[in-house]
Amino acid sequence: MRLSLCFFLLSSFAFAQNRNAMPQLQTPIPFAGYEFLNRKAVYSHSDTLEEGSYLFPQQASAATIKLKNGRLYTNLKAMVNLLDNELLFQDSLGQNYSAVVPIDFVEFDGVGNDTIKTVFKTGFPATDGFTENTFYEVLSEGSLTLLKAYKVSYVDRTSIQSSVPIRRYDTKEVLYVYDKQNGIRKISKNKKEILEILTGKTQEVSAYVSSHKINFKSEKELGDLFTYYNQLLSSRSH
Repeated sequence: MRLSLCFFLLSSFAFAQNRNAMPQLQTPIPFAGYEFLNRKAVYSHSDTLEEGSYLFPQQASAATIKLKNGRLYTNLKAMVNLLDNELLFQDSLGQNYSAVVPIDFVEFDGVGNDTIKTVFKTGFPATDGFTENTFYEVLSEGSLTLLKAYKVSYVDRTSIQSSVPIRRYDTKEVLYVYDKQNGIRKISKNKKEILEILTGKTQEVSAYVSSHKINFKSEKELGDLFTYYNQLLSSRSH
């Protein structure tokens, strides 16, 4: 009896010590050991008929995630909640879980048939209602970083054709540029304004714009232009 009691006390003490040393949250098996997940599943809005989306991508996709503490995780199914600015992870049962620690960036391998990687990053200065925790899509990164922010709002309404409320999401996209000297600034897709921002390499930039017939309304082409400009600055610094 004494031996059994001693074993029980030692086991309880060991469990308590281990629990204090490793405060990892209990999550489904696919996420076992990932201490950055919320133990409760995220509300699924299943009692609301939704029009539009507040998620990117709309379906969880394979991603690489880096935490603020430097830890890197790969091949996790994730998506960004643009409404609440949080990162969601999906387990094999389709349940979504939110991160409970600061995220540095998330890189999606590709969405649908698109093979181009999409990167969202946090940590930029607060502006226009956005905070340092806001997920910005990175269109080009370098000495002058081109960013896209998403402002998501919604309106609820009822319809005689539906037995549940209808929630319609509206998303506005805003472009920003960031550099260490000037901080973060909102920009428009205006040729004159953008060329004034790309200072110091006027001739090279003008030649690039002319030869590539840059469409300043295209975020893809703007990203390419900023990447070229950052390469010019990088080669100058060397």
